[in-house]
Parts: sequence; C-alpha cells; structure tokens
Amino acid sequence: MIGLGVAKAACYRDAMLARWLLLMVLVVSAPALAGEDVAAQDLPPADPPGTWWRITQDADSTDSKCIGQLTSPLCAVESWLACYTRSDKSLCALAELDYVDRQNSFKSALYKITRYHVVASWVLGENDIPRWYRHACTMAWRPGDVVIDTDELECWRDQHRRERCPTGAAAPSDRFRHVVRRGDDGLWRFVGREGPSGWHWLYNGTCYE
Repeated sequence: MIGLGVAKAACYRDAMLARWLLLMVLVVSAPALAGEDVAAQDLPPADPPGTWWRITQDADSTDSKCIGQLTSPLCAVESWLACYTRSDKSLCALAELDYVDRQNSFKSALYKITRYHVVASWVLGENDIPRWYRHACTMAWRPGDVVIDTDELECWRDQHRRERCPTGAAAPSDRFRHVVRRGDDGLWRFVGREGPSGWHWLYNGTCYE
C-alpha cells in the first residue's frame, strides 16, 4: 500500500509538472502566434516603386475607401492622414487611441492633397522595444503594435483645380513611421508617428511590465 501511494504521488506530481510546462508553452507562444495572425491578415504589403496613393478633400477622389472605418492598420493610418489633409478633427478623434483636442493645430486645407507610398510594415516584438523603455510608465508602444513606414508628399490644387506636387531634389518625399494598435473592440487606432522632426506620440501610455 505504501508503494502504491508513492507511485500515485509520483504520477500526480508528473501530471502537474506536465500541465505547468504546457501552460508555460502556451503563455510564451501566445504573443508570437498573435503576431503571426496580425502579419497574415492585417499587414499591408509594400507598394511597388512609383506607386502613390492619394488622400484628397473628398471621398470620391481619395484612393482609400476605408477612411474612418479602422478595420485594419492601414485604414487607421489613412484615417489619421485624412484628418490632417482635410483639417477634420473628428477623424483624429475617431482614429487616435488617446485623443486630445488640438483645434489650434489645424490649418485651412481647402486645396491640400496627401500622396503616400507604403514602404514596409511589421509587428513589434519584445526585441524591438528598447530595454531602458520597457518599464517606463509613459510607455507609448508595446509588443503586438503594428508599424507602417510610408513616404509622403504634400501636394495641392492650383486655381485651375490642377494637382501640383513639389518636384526636384529640393523637394523630396518625407519618410514617416506610424504605430497603430488593435483595441479590445477589434478596431485599430493610431498611437504615434515618427517623421523628420522626431516622434509625435498621441497616446500617453501605461506602465508596461
């Protein structure tokens, strides 16, 4: 009886150890699997060289048909670009994860057009977050966020309604890096972006541990 009891205890211990190991595997692999899901379903491909998309002052002449819908990372970026192209702060309020009214930052945009080209996109992983930033309570990005790099060019319509864009080496396109995040509702929202003048965060963040 004693030997049988010891055997049962050993079996129980082994079973609990197996459960614990399985749990650890699931916990460790969950972020990776989530990242793979995002990469497979939601990441926009890089545009071929010479391909440019347009955001104008109206939906009919704008290439994106998902502005304001936030159903993908690119839709969130395009919605935010449309906010500033059209000076429509309601789009920023919809697209941003942590919206703060910046009415004074909007200028007249009657003739403004934004051209953009998707350069690359990927899912942020643990190794993409700087070590010194991982425990900051102002954490604005985190693993699982999606990054979309774009080249952008600001154009306009002249008095004859013809589209004009800067040309020549003195007026190249600018490179921007956008960070977006999927919320509990399944929609993607804008966290921040980096451009020639540095990072511009639209979300104060929370402590990341």
